[in-house]
Amino acid sequence: MGKNDFNSSNLDFIFDASDLDFKYDLCTFLQSITTEIKQINANVGEPDFRQIYRLIGTKGYLAPSWPTKYGGLSRSMVAMGIVSEEMAHHNVGDTLQVLSIFFAGNLILKMGSTTQKQKYLGSLAKGDIFMSILYSEKYAGSDLAALEMQAIDLNNGYYELSGTKIYNVKSLQADYALCATRTNKTLSKYEGITLFIVPLQVSQVKICKIPSLMNELFCEVKFDKLKVHESEIIGKANEGWYMLNNALYLERTGLDLLVKFIRWVELLNTIICLGCCVSENKAINLYNYLNFKLINAKYYVYNILKTLDEVDTLAESTAATAKYYLGELSSIAIKEIIKLVNWRKINNIREADGYSKNLELALREIPSLTLAAGTSEIMLESIAKNELYLN
Repeated sequence: MGKNDFNSSNLDFIFDASDLDFKYDLCTFLQSITTEIKQINANVGEPDFRQIYRLIGTKGYLAPSWPTKYGGLSRSMVAMGIVSEEMAHHNVGDTLQVLSIFFAGNLILKMGSTTQKQKYLGSLAKGDIFMSILYSEKYAGSDLAALEMQAIDLNNGYYELSGTKIYNVKSLQADYALCATRTNKTLSKYEGITLFIVPLQVSQVKICKIPSLMNELFCEVKFDKLKVHESEIIGKANEGWYMLNNALYLERTGLDLLVKFIRWVELLNTIICLGCCVSENKAINLYNYLNFKLINAKYYVYNILKTLDEVDTLAESTAATAKYYLGELSSIAIKEIIKLVNWRKINNIREADGYSKNLELALREIPSLTLAAGTSEIMLESIAKNELYLN
């Protein structure tokens, strides 16, 4: 395979020559482990891609934008987007990688202490350890200022954490988590919050599955007097609201939703090629429409990644726009694709084995697209507050 033959797209004008070389090398490597990827996807239950991440990590591809001293390749944030995109093209689930590297790891890289960076980043980049995110509670979802889980200061350098976090994903596969707690109840609800790095595979932490229709398991994580040293606080005690806001814009670049959207556009193309649609003309028209939307979405997301390289932060409305647009667009895409599927035919074609399952999984994912990491209503409020009111 030559460099002119690998998986490129009409969006390659976004990338410079170095990015394209990186994309080619990554694509070539992922193709070399196709057998291992297929074995993971063939397993019953929720896929566990940690083995694949470790293989990717040996090349420095898991966290390419991180400095080499922390296991990366000292590339731009665009390279992080390329990794997510190529993982989608090669059927590698990216949720745990996004949580560990893009969300948790990048926050530690930006806000963590030197000790925290040295302790965690190299292992995360290699795929030796993984992290999940523990923010949501029973009465604290989009409004994280309402969280109630406590961390009591023992005045000996340690805090004692007790409480429950819910609706988090991949905690059963993670070794550590970013956990938001309340450390002071006398301050305003936007103060007195502290962000800890906590271990998950210890006796004081119990992780249970939450029944749901989602593709990936939701977890409930219960803490029973877990002692955590103050050195595991990101930033300073009681200043977690600022840390959470920095973490949230990393969740709202739209990159994770863009990857999902890419998967579904490619799935529609496969359905058309297999002749498994109720109307080929309508399916082709939908594909052309979605591909046009994909070009716009991809251009927007990659420009956000470039902005993060230049200014290391995002305007709240920019992040909210990406989250809102990609969430709503992905939800509409799935609904329209489902309408055009000839289910009887796709279930009877041998080479289409697995595609009906993927369609079913996509259908079940619709509710989360406009709810997770902030509802569409919250995103619209943010856009209005920061753009309409100010202007």
